[in-house]
Amino acid sequence: MIVRTAFVAGSLFFAVRALAAEPGVTATQVLIGQPAVFSGASAGLGVELWRGTQAAIQEINAAGGVNGRKLELVLCDDGYDPERAAQCTLDLVQKKKVFLLANSVGTPTILRILPFLQAWKAENVLLFGNFTGAQPQRSMPAAQSVFNVRASYHQETAGHVRACVDAGRKNIGTFVQNDAYGKDGEEGVRKAMTTATATWRREACGWMRTSAH
Repeated sequence: MIVRTAFVAGSLFFAVRALAAEPGVTATQVLIGQPAVFSGASAGLGVELWRGTQAAIQEINAAGGVNGRKLELVLCDDGYDPERAAQCTLDLVQKKKVFLLANSVGTPTILRILPFLQAWKAENVLLFGNFTGAQPQRSMPAAQSVFNVRASYHQETAGHVRACVDAGRKNIGTFVQNDAYGKDGEEGVRKAMTTATATWRREACGWMRTSAH
């Protein structure tokens, strides 16, 4: 559903913008870059997101593409590493000349990508459908360059806190991944707790990468 929504929205974006000469757009194709994790402990996240992305692209292409142009996906494996994500973003935009970026994976990685999107604001380089609920890309000025299709971690954790309070739970704890992903979720819990009648306790896990988003 996330991938499908992103590509429907992206296709509407193409329909308006792809008529003009743009990087990654020819008379027959539109290049889309996907900087995501395809190796290491979190590879499953990137691989499954790629499967959904590819399925959506095949459906769009089978229906004639966008303005007669077929969509083509260009991948770059960032290994869920922020610095590799930065290099992937640079390579996809500056070397591969993709039209836009789509379906990245991870909070630490997108936080590293956001400054590039801001630097390329005049070129309208956008990121669609990233697989993270982190708050920074939902806030200005980053929100101008990122099209989100999933709930934020703040929204999700607020729901968790409400459910606990409604169930009569007065003591709420968090077990967080010790990076930007965990910290964003923790901040969501803190924010929700300001309006909840409950106490809160934190435990940090330094190296749990298998459930990273």
